[in-house]
Amino acid sequence: MIGDVSDLGVKPRDAWWTVLVIDPIAVPLLRGLIRLPQVQPVHVTIVALTLGAAAVPAFATGHLIVGVILFQVHFVLDCVDGKLARVTSRTSAWGAFLDLAGGTAVVGANYAALGSRALEESAHGASATLVLLVTFFIAAWLHLYRRLALGEQERTTRPVKDTPSIWSLRRLRPYPGSVEVDALLLFVFPLFLPLSWFPIVAGLSALFYLGSALDSVRRVWRRR
Repeated sequence: MIGDVSDLGVKPRDAWWTVLVIDPIAVPLLRGLIRLPQVQPVHVTIVALTLGAAAVPAFATGHLIVGVILFQVHFVLDCVDGKLARVTSRTSAWGAFLDLAGGTAVVGANYAALGSRALEESAHGASATLVLLVTFFIAAWLHLYRRLALGEQERTTRPVKDTPSIWSLRRLRPYPGSVEVDALLLFVFPLFLPLSWFPIVAGLSALFYLGSALDSVRRVWRRR
């Protein structure tokens, strides 16, 4: 029964990084948390945000591996809290706001911390960081507005049964999203690329967030 209930926590379509890397960790963790009714989704959210905040000084001081680990553990728990809320029917407006707003603040702070570290290696680090943060927060605010003020909801859940090897591939979204940008900036870049590449990576990410913001404006305009 626990296996069937846990599968309800995954979305019918989700980010590539979530499906291929995070869910194989998050779903087993969810199975354990279901057995602990005293653990509320908001508790998981608070722990996730704490770990995400702890990654900020790690990135800022050049402890990149520590920052990557803290941020990715934060993201695992960030995925678990929503799954736990859906599976146990303990969703709430406050929990959704804390998850979205707190998560946005944590991601933005980590971008800024990594950008500040890159200043030592790149003359264009400051301008790249500023452009990235402006486009990120505009896109995030518009997304938050769509979700909370306009009542838009993501495609939430349906039973997804475990099938051999390709089960996750069938859940992939047809295009990358903000989760993949986070993975690029806060996993791939600090582990595998020199800090001098930050303006290039940040510029590509800013282009994505600009496109996301324009798409949100289009969606909001159509709702008028």
